[in-house]
Amino acid sequence: MTEVNPYAAPQADPGKIETNAPFQGAPSPYGPWRKTKWLSNLVTGLFLILILCYVAKLVLFSTYISRIGNVGFDWFASEEGERIVANEEILVPVSQALTVLIIIFWLIWTNKSCKNAWLIAGRRGYFHPKSTFTPGWAAGWYFVPVALLWKPFQAIAFMRDASQKSQPSENSTQMGNLLGFWWTFWITNNILSKLAQRSIDNVETPDSFVSALYFNSIVTGISIIAAIAAILVARRLTKIQYERAHEFKLPETNLH
Repeated sequence: MTEVNPYAAPQADPGKIETNAPFQGAPSPYGPWRKTKWLSNLVTGLFLILILCYVAKLVLFSTYISRIGNVGFDWFASEEGERIVANEEILVPVSQALTVLIIIFWLIWTNKSCKNAWLIAGRRGYFHPKSTFTPGWAAGWYFVPVALLWKPFQAIAFMRDASQKSQPSENSTQMGNLLGFWWTFWITNNILSKLAQRSIDNVETPDSFVSALYFNSIVTGISIIAAIAAILVARRLTKIQYERAHEFKLPETNLH
């Protein structure tokens, strides 16, 4: 008869382990490591160009406010007015094209980074069923009305928690409060941008146009902050995942 030591540390009962739960060292259901550093760099570059476009918009808004505040709508018929408007007509489609490219590559980066998060989570035994997101839905929630207000944030939060170390160390990168900062400005920017466009559409007098331009200038400043925060999120999460990939010596990983 086997004696039981009442003072021994409790041992896990193998029969109570969930057979469908990932275990430490388990492979990811979404395949091997995906290289995301080039996507992070590409998204960064596109955002930086978009930020330059935002700065150019602020310069245009400043010119409009100065001229129309003094001359009125007649200024648009002047040589300077026609030149400034022509510059804006170039700037607007460029900004729109950059936005479309950023959306495309941000979603690709999100999908691949989520797959890497699952791979890292399997290696470290991280598993929280209620907070996991599939790579498809990590990108797909951006297109679901109402849910897009919080689900994409939760998906990135899952990727962060699955990837970074639970206990920070001197040599490990952490997200900190960056995610909340980014999402606050991202949502605020999306809401205010629609109001800013509506304020321009409802302009009737020079004074109302100037007021609308002031409001649009504030919103553009928020857009710049949101873009910078998005750059930091992409680059920091990518750095965290590559640090963990190096730590776990994941195969097919190009860390250079």
